[in-house]
Amino acid sequence: MNPDRIERDVLIAAPPERVWAHLTDFFWVADEGRGGAEPRTGETFVATSKEYGDFPIRIEQAAPHRFLAYRWASAFPGAEPAEGNSTLVEFTLTEEQGGTRLAVVETGFASLPEATRRQAFEDNDGGWAAQLGVLRERVQGAVPLDRFEREIVIAAPVERVWAALTAPEFWLGEADPKGFAITEGARIVGEHAGLGTLPHHILRVDPPRHLSYRWANRFPSTEPDQNNSTLVEFTLVPEGNGTRLRMVESGFATLALPENELLTAAEANGGGWDTVLGELKDSVEE
Repeated sequence: MNPDRIERDVLIAAPPERVWAHLTDFFWVADEGRGGAEPRTGETFVATSKEYGDFPIRIEQAAPHRFLAYRWASAFPGAEPAEGNSTLVEFTLTEEQGGTRLAVVETGFASLPEATRRQAFEDNDGGWAAQLGVLRERVQGAVPLDRFEREIVIAAPVERVWAALTAPEFWLGEADPKGFAITEGARIVGEHAGLGTLPHHILRVDPPRHLSYRWANRFPSTEPDQNNSTLVEFTLVPEGNGTRLRMVESGFATLALPENELLTAAEANGGGWDTVLGELKDSVEE
């Protein structure tokens, strides 16, 4: 055993892009992850762990989907990595047998203070053995969601809910714009703050029961097609004196997005729709 160097590797049944997306989240030391942020050579960020503390991490080199190197002072939580207190961690991703061979090498333990050297080596050696297994499970179980569903009950008859759902305020944020109509084959272009224009192609209109359309909200100012869009469907069902509104958005798994965005696209849209449907319910029930 070389007390200055740890070497581990694991074969993961997933392409390098998916492995990279999880690897660069730094989940083993950052409780909240990195939110999909790509590491940049030369940057420093602080990974926060409730159990272990804060760890400033300096990215030494980042070659997306192939190589990642960083320096950290894992034996000294809170300390900036520097000569005499830090180790260098290097990940290499190589395509193999239809999957990805992920190798990790950590070096520099011999330069640590003698009092912490052995413990740091043993802790990290065991830690990498465990964390590579966790990473493999996370990646192999990381299948992008293709759809999500939402249901709400609105205390109003179907006709009133349909009127609000097909009103220009719901689509464009303004009343009675010239030429607005929700009809099959119509093209409705909405303005979304921070995104730009989003064309909607209306596919099916069956008043007051069903409405569906396609949009490419992940590709602003782009006309929706089979490669860039999702299908949104609304179904209205009477329930007592109110209406059960069911909303389904599907098609996320085939979007032409980077791997890290693809894994979270459905969840991100679902959060947005929670807000929109809540506002629709409030406006109808006023």
